[in-house]
Amino acid sequence: MKDKVLFAAFVVCAVISCTKSIENVKDNNEPIKQEETTPTSGMRMVTITASIEDATKTSYAAGGTFSWTAGDKISIIGNDNNPYTFTANGSGTSTTFTGTIPDGVLGDRAYFPADAGHTPTKFSLPYSKDVTGHDSADIPMVGTKGEGNAYEFKHCAGAALLTIENFPDDVIATTITIASTYESDPSYNYKLSGLFTIKDGPKWEGAYATETNDNIYSRKVSVSGNTAKLYIPCPAGANNWVDNKLTVVGHTSSSDVPIFTNKNMKKLGTVNRAHVMPLTPLVIYNEPDFSAVSPIAGGATHNQIAELKAYADKGYLHMQFHGTTASWTGTTLNIYIYDGGTDLDENAKYNAWSIKKTAHQIYAESRTISTSSLGTITMGGVNCITSVTSSGDQTYWTISVPRTASSAMMGSSGTVYLGVMVQNDAWNCTAAVPEIWVNADMVEVTIP
Repeated sequence: MKDKVLFAAFVVCAVISCTKSIENVKDNNEPIKQEETTPTSGMRMVTITASIEDATKTSYAAGGTFSWTAGDKISIIGNDNNPYTFTANGSGTSTTFTGTIPDGVLGDRAYFPADAGHTPTKFSLPYSKDVTGHDSADIPMVGTKGEGNAYEFKHCAGAALLTIENFPDDVIATTITIASTYESDPSYNYKLSGLFTIKDGPKWEGAYATETNDNIYSRKVSVSGNTAKLYIPCPAGANNWVDNKLTVVGHTSSSDVPIFTNKNMKKLGTVNRAHVMPLTPLVIYNEPDFSAVSPIAGGATHNQIAELKAYADKGYLHMQFHGTTASWTGTTLNIYIYDGGTDLDENAKYNAWSIKKTAHQIYAESRTISTSSLGTITMGGVNCITSVTSSGDQTYWTISVPRTASSAMMGSSGTVYLGVMVQNDAWNCTAAVPEIWVNADMVEVTIP
């Protein structure tokens, strides 16, 4: 079931048997009722439609809306207590589903999504599933048969929407795995999959994992535009996700790419039935590649910085600068990021010390230089990723700033300006540092 449209459904039964042809459909396009067909032994093909209660339709406004999509599959529990798969023939708020079922066993209960483990009283949520062939929100619903074989579906859980951005360009799919890992006492591992008892409402409630893999929810989903989305079913009203670990593996056309393993997840909190809770997008950090990035024109005007490079990808703004190791000893590093505002004239717009320019300053950081570490750098409440390496007599400093650190870096096709300066306590350096910076001292970066 795709996001971005609401779904609803009612159900029509049309039966084709060897003794009654398709022409027997009524003139008003109503389906032929079961008793109007000539029964045959064995399996037969049945077509139904499905609906969802109107009261829940607006519940998805915050996390996306839903509709049936061609290829969606539901399970109808037969009177023999076995699940039978029906497939959506079209898309929209109402569409037909067709499946094959033994003669005379069309039951009163149905489930979305389909699974061979469903029972008349329990919803089966497998711990692992590949949905790349048909990406689906897979938010659990229970359907009840009404008059004329019409099935009304209602949600029995809520969901969290996990978005992961900035996958490498060659990754076409990803396996996202969430594991409840209460290390001090595994008996408190939260139940994320398995069999859930359906209660009135319908709904299922939170529980602890008691069976193997019940504490795991893993899905292989498609990656589009460097982004993957996963809807994770959540029991309504439960305080979900304590001590969970997130593992992500990317899949290219020829190999698997480890993205990260056992990343700590934040506590989710309470999710309401028939609602979606969007989580803050998780941005993948890709090692910066400065090989194709041009240095600042003409080089910096002070020789502590031999070269300054910068560029942005979908998740981070990366900058790298280097200089002679000896010249950095006992000095202070100053980092500046501006939003590209032009309240100063063109010749002075890179003035690092102008009060006027402060209005456009996204970030300023001052710290004592170390040739082994930059320590923790935090911008906009999020930690930057830093590294320091040496080659010969040169020290290389790399800083990756999450674009979530500032609204000026969140949009696309924007521009920011980065600059760095080194100084000692007396505002002197082994080479002169200009108080008025020129274009050579900052890098203009386009945000993709």
